[in-house]
Amino acid sequence: MPFKTVLTYADGSAGDDGRLAAAVAAGLHFDAHVSVVAAGIEPDMPVGAYSAFGDIGYRADFHERTVEEADALAEKLRTRLEAQGVRFDVSTLVTTPGALSQQFGQRATFVDLVVLAAPGEGRFERMDADAFEGALFQGDGLVLIGTDPMELTARQVMIAWDGGSSALHAVRRANPFLKAADKVEIAVIDGSAEQSESAEALAVMLSRHGLDVSIARIPSDGQAQAQVLRHRQIEIGADLTVMGGFGHSRFREFVLGGVTRDFPGITATPLLVAH
Repeated sequence: MPFKTVLTYADGSAGDDGRLAAAVAAGLHFDAHVSVVAAGIEPDMPVGAYSAFGDIGYRADFHERTVEEADALAEKLRTRLEAQGVRFDVSTLVTTPGALSQQFGQRATFVDLVVLAAPGEGRFERMDADAFEGALFQGDGLVLIGTDPMELTARQVMIAWDGGSSALHAVRRANPFLKAADKVEIAVIDGSAEQSESAEALAVMLSRHGLDVSIARIPSDGQAQAQVLRHRQIEIGADLTVMGGFGHSRFREFVLGGVTRDFPGITATPLLVAH
């Protein structure tokens, strides 16, 4: 199914430029409608904490200011998008950091593609991470993390294959990218016999769609799988990597946390992920 609705968010930070550019590029490339969420963020603060300010109305006042700021941001976004020649809508979302993942995920539920630009300085900040995780798990979205400007016509696609249902889900939903590729490589790292067999079955399925598919069985030799994937991306000149998102804790560890928190340590290409 083609992509006809693309979603991203803006929060008034420096990262907005990359996210908006990526979303507009995707909208134009796929002839899709672009939906942008103008987010206003309130602090996660216990109700009793507001008494420290000596004003029981402080919380309501802060909320009102946040709503006003989100509305003002939405108007700026509308003005900016009107000049881009893309179909769009802008909505507001006033929430707390703790609720952002769930609420942005709800917005992602009925869109075809969520587009997020590569994090600034190669590092996921909390809001980026929460939006990513919310879209992926709460919204069951297909999430593209890319670059600015984003190259959306990938000629060499690498599929990070572990034989799991999430990886297969990602492959199926990545069809608009795969069908435009010249070559597709299924990369299996330290694969079991079962994973290798499923990779061969996947290759057959994709080849019947007219794709030029190969399988690479790669030993990790003690390296982290993220690093092995990155090295393989560079080796074959991949333009895009397709992978499945694991369960929450495992995915956070692999992509969002620990030593792999730095984006360049995970991928050398735009990353297309589904759960």
